[in-house]
Amino acid sequence: MHIAMSDTKSDSPPATESGVAHDPLALLDLGIGVSIASRDANGLPDLVRALGATRNASGTITVYVSGRDARDVLDNLRRNGAIAVVFSQPTTHRTVQVKADAVSIEAATDADVVLAQQRIRAMAAELERHGYERGFTERMLSFDPADLTLVRLRPEEIFDQTPGPQAGRAIGMSPQRPA
Repeated sequence: MHIAMSDTKSDSPPATESGVAHDPLALLDLGIGVSIASRDANGLPDLVRALGATRNASGTITVYVSGRDARDVLDNLRRNGAIAVVFSQPTTHRTVQVKADAVSIEAATDADVVLAQQRIRAMAAELERHGYERGFTERMLSFDPADLTLVRLRPEEIFDQTPGPQAGRAIGMSPQRPA
């Protein structure tokens, strides 16, 4: 069974763009695209689009993926734990990359399914500003709740990947969410 996001309410998570300037990971509270990358035993990269991401007060990031779609990436992560996650806001192209060398992979709870749905709604609202119909994003990011998989990581490195002269610059900010 796939979740049809139009069957859920359409509120977006609260966040302000001004918060992104002070906290690069505030981007996670906006409508963003998320991709995760891993590497196989030969060092070759593998990438999958994620459904969204959240973070808790301690700075741990949870990325939501379809276990079926992310099978190869998840296998790589189970072998070596090395991950890169890119968060990008389509309307501004503001992009942040985080890297870590350890992850945990877990099955989702019902509460996690709700959080993933919220993130998909936020991305749909973001892409509507670019003229994409909400249904496009909802179909692109549809998922089977029984297959929803969580990848949790604690950022070890954070980089500004927004196109422009600062792209690739390490951001020396703590990954913890401000109190």
